[in-house]
This record gives sequence, C-alpha cells and structure tokens, in this order.
Amino acid sequence: MPELKCHREFRTREALYRKLEERIQQEKAWIPNKRRFISLGNGEVTFLERDDAVRGIFNLTKMFRMFPNTYSMAVNFLDRFTALLKIRPIHLHCVAVTCVYIAVKLQEEQQYIPDAKGLIEASIKTELGTPFYSHTDLLRMERKVLDKLEWALNPVTPLIMLELYFGIAASEGCLSLEDNANEELATLTEQLHRALTYSSIAMYTPSTIALAVLSLRFCDSAMWTEKLLPLFIEKTKLSVEEYYCCEELIEEMLYSATYDIDSNLNSCAMFKRQHSALFIPASLSSPDDSDGCPSPPTKKPSYAAMVARSLNDSLMSMSL
Repeated sequence: MPELKCHREFRTREALYRKLEERIQQEKAWIPNKRRFISLGNGEVTFLERDDAVRGIFNLTKMFRMFPNTYSMAVNFLDRFTALLKIRPIHLHCVAVTCVYIAVKLQEEQQYIPDAKGLIEASIKTELGTPFYSHTDLLRMERKVLDKLEWALNPVTPLIMLELYFGIAASEGCLSLEDNANEELATLTEQLHRALTYSSIAMYTPSTIALAVLSLRFCDSAMWTEKLLPLFIEKTKLSVEEYYCCEELIEEMLYSATYDIDSNLNSCAMFKRQHSALFIPASLSSPDDSDGCPSPPTKKPSYAAMVARSLNDSLMSMSL
C-alpha cells in the first residue's frame, strides 16, 4: 500500500509538471502589450484609474461570492482590451463591468450568474462609482470587447500559475505537517488578487507574479529556494533581474500600510529603496528618473483568509 501511494503521488507530481510546461508555453499569448500598456494616461485611462477599476472588479466579484479565477480573468480581459484600444475614463466603468460579465459566463455556475442590470446596480457600491450607461450599452460593449479580443477567452492568469506552482511545491514537501493546504492557498490567492490591483505589478508575466508571491511564503524552505525556484525560473526563461524587482514590489505592497506603488509610477518618479534598487521592470527605466522616495515603514498588516473554493477548470458555453 505505501508503494501504491508513493506511485500515485509521483504520477500526480508528473502531471503537474506537464501542465505547468503547457501553461508556460501558452502564457505569452495572453499578456497585454507592455509598450501600449504603459502609455496609459496620455489623454486616456491613467494607471490610478485602471487600478481603481480593478479594485472595483475585485469587490464586485467578492460581493457575488464568485470564483477567484473569475476576478483574475476579468482583470486579464480589461488589461488586454485597454492595451488594444484607446479608452476614455468615462467609458472605463462600462468596460470593467463588461469584463466581469464575460468572465462570469465562462466561470460561474449557470444558476448563480447575475444579469447585466444586477451587475450594474451592484457596481455602485464599489470603487467604480455611479454608472452612466444602461444594460443595453453594456451588452453592446460586450460584443465590442469580444471582437477586440478575437474571442480568445481562456487566458493563462496569474492565479492558474499560482495554483500549479503551489501544487508542485506542496507535493515536493514545502509545506509542514501543521500547514493546511487550503488555507495557505486561500491566503496566497488573496495576496495575489491584491497585487493585481497595481499596474506596476500587473504588467509582469503571470509566471513572474505567481512565483514572487510564492517566494515570499516559502522563503524559509530549502526545497523552494535551492531547487524549485531556480528550476521554475529556468523553465519559464524569466529575467532574474525583473523577477526580483517584481518580488520586491509585492513585498513592499504586502508589508507596508502606506506604500502606494502607482502614485510614483504615474508621476514618472520610480520608487527606490535607499540602496537605489529599481522596483519596476528594467525595460521601463528612464535616465531622467532620478528622484528617490523615502522608504516606507514596514508594518505588516493582518490578512483574513478567504474561504477556499474549488475552481472549475472547464469552460461553460457562452450565451449571448
């Protein structure tokens, strides 16, 4: 019996590695154009407006107790759409709710899908604010978003990568006997969702964001730091410099109550520590950005663990 259990665990681990390699090959097709993404603000949606919209999406999905990947998918749709088309701030509310509406159809169970009117009314209680459009406008926007995204609606999100990396890490013994895997994954998911509300983090690849979140959790695990993390970085062909920049960004976000990443990014002043390490991708650095900002206090906030919900991997047919 022990041999059978060991064989089963080995096969599960091998399946996770195969799935991970598939997702790594697919993820680059789902990343918004970075050059277009960082140009937001030239008469269009600014970084702060985009981040407020994503926080509104998060609270909207939380209000209806939607699956975690519904939120990640809606954010992916929003970022890809705004990277492909110039969006005026007045239209951002409609685009954000539309992205949620599309993600809901793909991820949620049919009986729990809110209609367009319900989503619009509920959005008033979020950061999105008061809507100035009707449900008919939302349905028209839905078609526009779908056409612009070319109906490519099964993205590789940071949450998908996080679950794969976490599954491998757990199977390799990174968790102790006292750790509850569901609670750990729920807490990591909450941290990941918060990270996606910052433009300066969201422009990294899903693999980079997921690995950075996990590294902060498993930093004391020799298995993770000596074997798994180098292996994952090699498999994903990540830039080590950008990976560590992303990790430091997320660490600052999680452990500083006063840190506002994107206020610095919008004002074109790059946030730096006292040792002047950039907290943005190297490709975004500018020789004119020499203004430093004081290092914020590192006060670790408390996190309420989200209720672990099983994710539905199969796509539902879309009713238009």
